[in-house]
Amino acid sequence: MIITLSFFSISYSQTYNAGDTVLANEYYQTGDSLLQVIGDYKASINSFKKASNIYKNLGLEKKYVDCLNKLTEDYRRINQYDSAYVLAELVLSKVQKDSDEAAEAYEQLGYLENLNYNVEKALDFHHKALEIRQKNPHKNIVEIIDSYHGMALVYDKKGNYQLAEKYNLLAIDMCKKSPKKKYGELSNLYSNIGIVYFHSYNYFLALEYYFKALSTYKRIYPSDHIYIASCYLNMGVVYLNINQTTKAHENFDMSLNILIKSKVTNAKTALIYLNRASLKIS
Repeated sequence: MIITLSFFSISYSQTYNAGDTVLANEYYQTGDSLLQVIGDYKASINSFKKASNIYKNLGLEKKYVDCLNKLTEDYRRINQYDSAYVLAELVLSKVQKDSDEAAEAYEQLGYLENLNYNVEKALDFHHKALEIRQKNPHKNIVEIIDSYHGMALVYDKKGNYQLAEKYNLLAIDMCKKSPKKKYGELSNLYSNIGIVYFHSYNYFLALEYYFKALSTYKRIYPSDHIYIASCYLNMGVVYLNINQTTKAHENFDMSLNILIKSKVTNAKTALIYLNRASLKIS
C-alpha cells in the first residue's frame, strides 16, 4: 500500500513575514499543551499544522521538523499509524541521523513498531534514540527517560518482565532526580510499572504503583481527566483479580463517570473494557 502525505497537504501560497514567528510559536505552544496536558490530539494536530505552515514558509527548518515530530506523536495517539510512520520517515529524510530530531523520530518509530507487535524493530529504534541522547546526558535527561520508558514497554510486551521492571525503575529514578522533573511523566512511569507488575501477577505491587500514579496525576490534572479514569480502571481490574469486588465496583464506577463525559478518542475503547470487566462482577 502506498501512503502519501495528502493528510498533511497545506497551501503555502500565503505570504508570511518574520513577525508571524510569534503567531507560529503560539500555535506551537497551544498544540503542545493539547498534546501533553489536555490530551485533545485532534485539536493539537490542527495547531501544529498551522505552526508548521508558518515555520516552513519562513525557512525555520528546525522548528518545522519539531512540529513534524509532534504531529507524529499526535497521529500515533489517535491510532493513525500510517500517517505517523510517514511523518517520522519525513523527519529522518530532513535531518542528520545523529541529531536530537532524528532521535525523537526513532523514538516515535519505536512506539509504532511496538504497537504493531514488531518488538525487535521497536527495540532497535529505541536503542538508536538512546545512543544519540546519551552523547549529551545532561541536556537530554528527559529524553533519556523517554527512551527507557519506551524500552520498558517493549520488554513488557515481550513478556520479559524483569527487564521491563529494570528500565521502568531506571526511568523513575532519573525522573525523580531530574531538575526538569515532570509529574506527568512520573505518573505515566508509575502507571506503566504497575502494568508490568499486573502482567507478572504481582497484584499488590501493581496497586501500590497505581496509587502512586493516581496521586501524582491528581497534582497536575483535573479530577475528570482521562488519565485519572485510566488509573481507576486499572485499579478496578486488580481488585477484580484479587476478589475484592466491592472495591472493584467502586473504581469501575469512578472510571465510568469520567469516561462517559470524555471526548478523548481512546475513551470509547476503555469504556468497552470497563463494561466487560463490570459484567464479571455484576
